[in-house]
Amino acid sequence: MEHLREMFLDIRHFIFPDDCYEELVTRFNVSHPVCPNIVLSRVLGLAITAGSMALFIPQILKIAAARSGKGISFPAQLLTLVGVIGMPAYSYDQGFVFSQWGDGLFSAIQLVIICMQLLYFDGRGMFAAVFAISWAAAAIAVYIHAVPPTILAAFLSGGTAIVIVAKAIQIYQNWSQRSTGQLAFITVLLQFAGSLARIFTSMQETHDFQLIMAASLATLFNGSIFAQFLIYWNKELVTSPRTTSKTPSPNRRFPTSQLSPLLCIRSPRLLSEISGDMDRLYIPCSFWEHAADDCTVVSQLK
Repeated sequence: MEHLREMFLDIRHFIFPDDCYEELVTRFNVSHPVCPNIVLSRVLGLAITAGSMALFIPQILKIAAARSGKGISFPAQLLTLVGVIGMPAYSYDQGFVFSQWGDGLFSAIQLVIICMQLLYFDGRGMFAAVFAISWAAAAIAVYIHAVPPTILAAFLSGGTAIVIVAKAIQIYQNWSQRSTGQLAFITVLLQFAGSLARIFTSMQETHDFQLIMAASLATLFNGSIFAQFLIYWNKELVTSPRTTSKTPSPNRRFPTSQLSPLLCIRSPRLLSEISGDMDRLYIPCSFWEHAADDCTVVSQLK
């Protein structure tokens, strides 16, 4: 019981640092110049961290159930991991509070598991083990402060650049297709809200320019994708003419019910190239190559 009481006091002190508990809860002094903002920052940080704990769990379970990572790009997952790990490593080394970088830590752990799964189920179990050991060694090095702060700062900047490139590609794809495709609205909304809240927590907890800029850029790009959802709401995906063309492929068979009557008045040679039976017509490749020149009316899909 005493242990639980101490744990509760530790949590309370974390959320209400210094004399904020007395100011906000006991005296209800919401006009205090510091405490409301710092408490709000801690609560937001813990909420973001709690959400990140289950962010990739469905993906991990799906890979495990299928015992396959087919369709999931290992390089893409690795780049995502590199983009995520810089923030918690740098923040821990600088001594910032856990709520400021805990979400990045949990996201990184889950991404490491996903990368290991992709290697293992691809028949590269030894590489999966080496991968895990390598990242564990890197985590220990950060934990004991064996990595110079300049390297961690560079890692943070590089991770931010990776995230920006990935978001920019998605924004361009949405714009070119005039649609957000299969993107999940809830996921995009949570990413936008989380990065927006991270600006506030970074300003309140760290006053670190790099972290504030990283959160601001993430908010800008996440907000752009969120805005595209509103702009392209209920709009169908626009595909290229090549993928939507109804022109049949050469040497392809079609039911006669899908073909309109053929009228060819210039080239009897083409008529001799058309063979068929009661159910299907076979149109040779040479017909489609020359029909535009030789025929006044060409058969098309209805």
